[in-house]
Amino acid sequence: PFEGVITGLMATAGDTIKPGEPIATLVSRTDAVVQLNIEPEIAAKITPGARVTFTAPFQDSKEIIGKLTSIGVTLDKDSHLLKGFADIPAAEAAHLPLGTTLLARIELPARQGLLIPRTALLEDAKGTYLFTVSEDEAKRQDIKVLVETDDMALIDPEIGRASCRERV
Repeated sequence: PFEGVITGLMATAGDTIKPGEPIATLVSRTDAVVQLNIEPEIAAKITPGARVTFTAPFQDSKEIIGKLTSIGVTLDKDSHLLKGFADIPAAEAAHLPLGTTLLARIELPARQGLLIPRTALLEDAKGTYLFTVSEDEAKRQDIKVLVETDDMALIDPEIGRASCRERV
C-alpha cells in the first residue's frame, strides 16, 4: 500500500471485474520516473547510472539532478528515437505536477581530445576537416569529431597530435 495519484481507469461503475484484474493505475509521487527520448548516436555514448540534469522550463527553470536507469534498444517507429528512463529524487518529484515537460541534459563519459571552436570545422564530400597553419603555410587536416556542442568540438587527439606544433 502507498499513497498515490490515479492516472488511469480500466473499469467504470457497473463493470463486472474478475478477481485479480486491474481496475486502475496508481502512481506513487515518491517514485518518479521520467521517460526520455534519446537520439541513437547519443544513446550509444551513455550508460545507465549517468547523471541527468533536468530543468522544468515552465517552473522557474529550477534544476533537478537525477540518474539514468535504463536505455531501450528498439527505435520508436514514429520518432526514430530510443526510450530512456531516469529517476528523480522523491523530494523533487513531490513538487512536480504529473505530466510536466522536462528538458534533460545527460552527462557523457569523460573523453580526451583536442578542444577547438566549432566554427573552425569545415566539411565537404571527403569529411570533416580544418586548416592548420605552420610558419607561412595553411594545410588541410582531416579530423574525427568525437563530441560537439553548438560552439565547441572535441576532436580525436591522435589526429591533433600530428600537428601539435602547428597552430589551429
